[in-house]
Amino acid sequence: MTSLTHKSWADLRRRPARAVFTVVTIAFAVAGLWISAMPPLMDRAMQRRITEDRLHDARIPTSDVVLGDAELGALRAVPGVEALTARTLYATKIVDGNRRRDVLLVGIPAWEDQQVNVVVVDAGTAPEGAQLVTDRMNGRTGRYRGAIGDRVSLLDPRGVAHPFTVSGRGDTMNFSQIVADEVAVLYAPQAAVDELAGLDGVNSVELRVDPAADAADVAAAVQRRLTEVAPGVTFTDIADVRGSEAWPGKEVFDNFSALLYVGAFLALISALVLISNTMTTMVAEQRREVAVMKAIGGRRRQIRRSFLRTALYLGVAGTVLGIALGIPFANLALGFIADRFFGARVEWGVPVPTVVVSVVVGLGVTALAALPALRRAARTSVRAGLEPGLSGGRNDAADRLLRRLPLPHTTRVGLRNVTRRRTRSLATVLQITLALGVAVGFLGLGATVADVTANVWDTVHWDVVVAQRSTSALDGTAARVISTTDGVATAEPVLANDVEVDGTQYEAFGLAPGSTMSEPDLATGRWLEPADDAGRRNVVVIGRALAETAHLEVGDTMRTGTATGPVDLEVVGIDRRLFNNGTGIYLPLATFQAHLGRADTNVYWVTARSQDERTIEELATSLEDRLTAAGYPVRTEIHHVEKAANLDANRVLVAVLAVMGVPIVLIGLIGLLNAMTMNVIDRTRDVGILRCVGASSRHVRRIFRVEALTVAVVASAIGVPVGYLIGRFLSWLVTDLFHYGSVPFTFPVAVVAFTILATLALAWLVVIGPLRRAVRLQPGLALRYE
Repeated sequence: MTSLTHKSWADLRRRPARAVFTVVTIAFAVAGLWISAMPPLMDRAMQRRITEDRLHDARIPTSDVVLGDAELGALRAVPGVEALTARTLYATKIVDGNRRRDVLLVGIPAWEDQQVNVVVVDAGTAPEGAQLVTDRMNGRTGRYRGAIGDRVSLLDPRGVAHPFTVSGRGDTMNFSQIVADEVAVLYAPQAAVDELAGLDGVNSVELRVDPAADAADVAAAVQRRLTEVAPGVTFTDIADVRGSEAWPGKEVFDNFSALLYVGAFLALISALVLISNTMTTMVAEQRREVAVMKAIGGRRRQIRRSFLRTALYLGVAGTVLGIALGIPFANLALGFIADRFFGARVEWGVPVPTVVVSVVVGLGVTALAALPALRRAARTSVRAGLEPGLSGGRNDAADRLLRRLPLPHTTRVGLRNVTRRRTRSLATVLQITLALGVAVGFLGLGATVADVTANVWDTVHWDVVVAQRSTSALDGTAARVISTTDGVATAEPVLANDVEVDGTQYEAFGLAPGSTMSEPDLATGRWLEPADDAGRRNVVVIGRALAETAHLEVGDTMRTGTATGPVDLEVVGIDRRLFNNGTGIYLPLATFQAHLGRADTNVYWVTARSQDERTIEELATSLEDRLTAAGYPVRTEIHHVEKAANLDANRVLVAVLAVMGVPIVLIGLIGLLNAMTMNVIDRTRDVGILRCVGASSRHVRRIFRVEALTVAVVASAIGVPVGYLIGRFLSWLVTDLFHYGSVPFTFPVAVVAFTILATLALAWLVVIGPLRRAVRLQPGLALRYE
């Protein structure tokens, strides 16, 4: 080695504890960058599953239609169709003791020859006869926990329970996402599903399209051919057309990833501060050596190169360790997110671009953070470097003020120590401030999401939703059954159906005149009026998120695709509520019925006379029983149950985001530990002097603990407003990504107070190691320390 290279290695060996802290800090920052590996890993896994599961490019929902081999052959012959499957989807109930759970029963025409949305059985066997396969996501979400060999009862349209046996467990990309979002899914032979549902044919046509063809055009052509081969068919909803690179839940995951990038950026900033502090301390310690090097002819370039080499050694070690930590961190975190929210199994991967970014950033940030220290070293004069000093102390106004404070002597000494190494103290304060700010910011985001979610649910006043789950429409007879059920206070008819705006599907609601079940919060315009329904006016009120994404304002015309064709609707109001994530579409009931060619409804919003939760649950069961007995199979949703489930899902989401902030909190604690360790090392001679003049271990411990707690208190005082700003930024980011508009930010004061106390407690614990070193110093050795 050259002498300068040898010096760089010696610098690291001189303070091994500091070197280790710095390497670990860089490692955490680099590991945080591996958040950027999650989107490509997720997309790669999903694209692989699209191929393996043969995910549909388009799905056409129909009424019960009989399609024989000839008719299916005609549909498969449509230009652009690569594969086509027709099946039955039957929404029914699982009878589980006294409870009933919603379930979607999916028919499989031929298990050995699946062409679209292939269900892969990974445990047990494929079903035969009265057997079924449970989706793998059912158990993970808790929607249905039945195991292989269990017997389960499913209801037919008349409410009669039919026994089935669970023969296996499996999944497929499309329907597993339905489990994550809505209800349990079970798979059974097509014949068994038709027999249970009382149907003669199928009600879902799913197709894969040739990559060179346009999926929407092919789906429209299949619909036209279907009306030719089966003239009596009706389309119960618009065709579900998937984008070429899209997969179920992709937009949500992409927006979620943006929040993860914010966490990675904050971790990087915190690491940069700590590295800069470390290099500045190193230069300050070696000012005498720098002066000697200059005195014997050393040039500024050589001095800068020496310290830069030391910094890069730390950067290389931290980068290698960070990549080693980042690979499992990203893969394990993504595995949890993919499994919990998307029902996907992601294979471990190491994206080369992320490795390159880690190396570039790990070394680049280290070099950048060292620049101030390198400039200081190069500018240190021989005279300034050779002048003696006592542990970097200073006798300025702040120090003189602290001497006069009426405090115990050990407390005054601890406070003065904070001002003696101001650069280090400020850097440590900044690191803890970032850590506390991130924690407070994520807590604020969580509280905001919870409050907004609760407020949205409070704007709807129904207690039970009664929804059609068969081809039997909810007509006047069904309305009388609902209104005469004991415990029902009011019931309003609603027509719910999917529509398409700018190529994206949204749920639309046809509301009865004077509906009071939904409380709008208009940003501009007006709400629906009884005259709109009486005149069947083509007017609509839309959510703010939809208005922003479609660039619509009051008075604009919204081109809307329905199951029977396109319709032009005039926007008369924009609702600022986040119902359906701000994409709600509300039309007059009569208008919607006319455009869909029907005179019935498929949903009723019901309020109960009693607001007791148990009574409401009993009312839901009673409504199901009476309507099913009358020939109207329905499913129900209970307001307080759905609200609790929504809040719980949001808590899981925020918890995942909080975990992403763990590296930042760890970096802040490492910064405090590093600073206190350096303070003990710097003041080794001072400790020796104190012990010689009679200071006990308790006095020494108190001095350094006061210093640590002072830094933590100052950081907490700054961290709370910083956390408020971070929380506001995160809330703005979420609302901007999802086009929610402005939402009131909730600042959880009680939780913030707890966070501050936790920060002080951690500061107390973190300095235990350095304090143990300080009190164990022998006076004689301490006085000889250099």
